[in-house]
Amino acid sequence: MSRKKTFHEAFQFIVYLFISAVLLNYSDLYATEKNTNTHLAVERKNLLTIKQVIEKNKKEKLIFVGESHNSLSDHNLQLEVMQEMKNQGNNFVIGVEWFQRPFQKHLDDFIFGDLNEEKFLRRTEYFERWGFDYRYYRDILQYAKKNKIRILALNASQELTREVSAKGLVGLSSKTRLKLPSNYDFSNKEYRSRLGTVFDMHQHDGSTKTKEAFQRFLEVQLTWDETMAYEIAKFLKENDKQTILVFAGRGHTHREAIPDRVKKRIGIGGITIASYQQNDPFFSSDYVIVQPKMELPAVGLIGIEMEERENNIYIKSITRDILKKPFGLQINDQLLTISQINISKYSDVKLAMLNKEPGDKIIIEVLRLDKNGKERKIKKEILLIGETKNPH
Repeated sequence: MSRKKTFHEAFQFIVYLFISAVLLNYSDLYATEKNTNTHLAVERKNLLTIKQVIEKNKKEKLIFVGESHNSLSDHNLQLEVMQEMKNQGNNFVIGVEWFQRPFQKHLDDFIFGDLNEEKFLRRTEYFERWGFDYRYYRDILQYAKKNKIRILALNASQELTREVSAKGLVGLSSKTRLKLPSNYDFSNKEYRSRLGTVFDMHQHDGSTKTKEAFQRFLEVQLTWDETMAYEIAKFLKENDKQTILVFAGRGHTHREAIPDRVKKRIGIGGITIASYQQNDPFFSSDYVIVQPKMELPAVGLIGIEMEERENNIYIKSITRDILKKPFGLQINDQLLTISQINISKYSDVKLAMLNKEPGDKIIIEVLRLDKNGKERKIKKEILLIGETKNPH
């Protein structure tokens, strides 16, 4: 086999590198890379394909595939692992960070019932609670629906984590405390250290890390991790014939986060798969993926900035001169419809624009107050433009 062909296959088919725990522990690898400039060598003969990884771990009850939420490559990896598990006849469900526990019914209705995509996104409050470009997740959800693969909502509710952030665990009411996971483990020093690194990275305003602020940050992170660990452990205890394939952020899938917390509950820690990312504070994985970077196609844009106020959406600014021409759009116009979809909140805009591409034409209807305070409804046809950045 030629070197050119080997290199091509490594990227075309997303090649996996497995390093035995006997030879090298990835937490040690992380520490080595973090503290020294040691170079790490990999032999090609040890490379595995996705198919081989799944075959090798046929009996595993818990498999994590970590993600950067805005990485199309990571989500394509998740889809490919999912497809390979289906092809090999694995009996499995998928657990995801993207949806919160109170919305499980709507997930089930979407996968197994007749709930359509638009209603599913509305009822799970996807854009309000998760918000990342839905196109990252669409293929995974559609594949699950087509093949009737159950998806479990693992995450804690937004209301709970916001209250923990505002009051801390000690400040919660007795009623709210009933919603917390069964156990919080603060003992892992490596977990705390990794979060400290991330916390410092987010201090963009020049503020310093205070003990109280970091403690709240830690408690929110633990609420996410312990909640998801609790849900995974509960499922595996009640369904010992099934595997759970978990898709969650890299900050949750490293060994000290969800995996160890599941293991403390039921003795199962599972395996973790994640792409290699340089200088990643959460670099810890049993299988490291070498993959090319992929981008979503450009999305169709109107050329306006919007703001939500008084339970409506208004035009805040206009970035395209062509829209400002006589009888065009104006700042403070209220958006009524986009392509016949009623607009009253930002998620309505997201849904109306979900399948739109640069070059598409849409009809916008706005409500405008003239100088005399009289309301006028105005409809405009707009040609959408594109940009290279992915929206969030």
